[in-house]
Amino acid sequence: MSLTSLFAFVLVPAWFIYRLVRDPGSAALRAVVACLILRAADSPAVMAALRDAFHLAPAVEKLIKNYALAGSWCCLLLFFLFAAGAGARRAAREAAILAAVLGVLTLAVVLTPNPDAVYPTGPALASARYPTVLVFYVLGNAYFAYATGAAAMWAVRYARESTRRTRFGLRLASAGLAAFAALSGLRAVLIVFPHAPASSGVVNKLIGPSLWLFVLGVCVAGAVARLAAAWVWWRHRRVYNDLQPLWQVLHEAFPADALDTHRRPAPWFDRISPAGLHRRYWRRLIECRDGLVQLSPHLVDVGLDPQQPGRITSEQLLEALQLRKDGVVPSSTSAVLVAAPAEGEDAEADAEQLRRLSLSLAR
Repeated sequence: MSLTSLFAFVLVPAWFIYRLVRDPGSAALRAVVACLILRAADSPAVMAALRDAFHLAPAVEKLIKNYALAGSWCCLLLFFLFAAGAGARRAAREAAILAAVLGVLTLAVVLTPNPDAVYPTGPALASARYPTVLVFYVLGNAYFAYATGAAAMWAVRYARESTRRTRFGLRLASAGLAAFAALSGLRAVLIVFPHAPASSGVVNKLIGPSLWLFVLGVCVAGAVARLAAAWVWWRHRRVYNDLQPLWQVLHEAFPADALDTHRRPAPWFDRISPAGLHRRYWRRLIECRDGLVQLSPHLVDVGLDPQQPGRITSEQLLEALQLRKDGVVPSSTSAVLVAAPAEGEDAEADAEQLRRLSLSLAR
C-alpha cells in the first residue's frame, strides 16, 4: 500500500472514527465519517472486491459508484452545515435532494436499452446516443457541482468564524471545492455540447488537482489545529506537574475537598488521552484554589494583606498551614481570594499565579 493510500484510506478514517467514538453525539463527525466510508467504497479496490463477491453487472457497478460519489459529497456538505451551526431542517432538505437525484439516476439506467453494454465501468463516459444517458451524466455532474459548490460557500463561512490559525487551511479547502464544482458544471455542459471549444480531456485532468487542493487545505487546517492542541496539552502538563508541591500540602490539609473521590477508575485510553490530562489539570487547579480559599483566614493572620491577596509568599503559606495543623482558630472566618490574577485576566493567568506559588514553595 502506498503512503497516499495509507493516509487516505486508513489513517484519516481511523482518526475520525476515534473522534466519533469519543463524541458519538456529534452530527458533524458522523457526517465526515460517512463521507470517508463512501469515498472508500468508490475506490477501485473496494469496487473490484464487490464485483467479485456479488458478480455485479456493469450498469449496477456504475450506479453503485455514482451512489457513493453523490453520497460522499452530500455528507461533506452536511459536515460543513453542522460545523457552521445549520439546523436539522436544512440537513433533511439536502438528504431529500440527494434521494431525488439518486432516484432519477436509477431510472435513467433502468430505462436505457441494454444498459450493461452502454455504461462502462471505468472513468470513460457512456455513449450519449440515448437521452437517458444524457440525463444520467448531466444530472450526476450537476449534483456534484451543486453539493461541492454549496460546501465551498459553507467552508468560507466556517473559515470566517474559525480561529486565525485554521483559517488559511479552510480557505484552501474551499478553493479546491469551488474549483471542483466549476469543473463538474463544465463537464455537464460539455456532455450536452460535445463540440464546444473547451476540451473534456483538459477538464478531467484539472479535477484531480482541485481535489488535492481541497485535501491539502483540510490537512493544513487539521495539522495546525493539532499543533495548537499539542501546545495546550504540553502547557497543561507542565503546569500540572509544577502544581504538585502546592497541591500536596493543601491536599494533606484538606483531604475531604478532593474531587471525584468516589469516581470509578477511568479506562486506559482516558488515562493516556489528551482529554484525560486536561481533566486532571483542571481538577488539580480547582483543588488548589479551594484549599487556598479555606486557608485564607489563617493567611490573613500571618500577615497576608486582604487588599493585596496576590502578594503571598511560601513562608506565609507554610506558617498558615502550621497554624491550622496546631488547631489555632483564625481571628476571622471571612475567606479571601489568594494568589488571584489581575482583573480581566483569564484562567491561564490564574493557573500561572498558582504555579509561581507552587514553585516558590518547592524551593
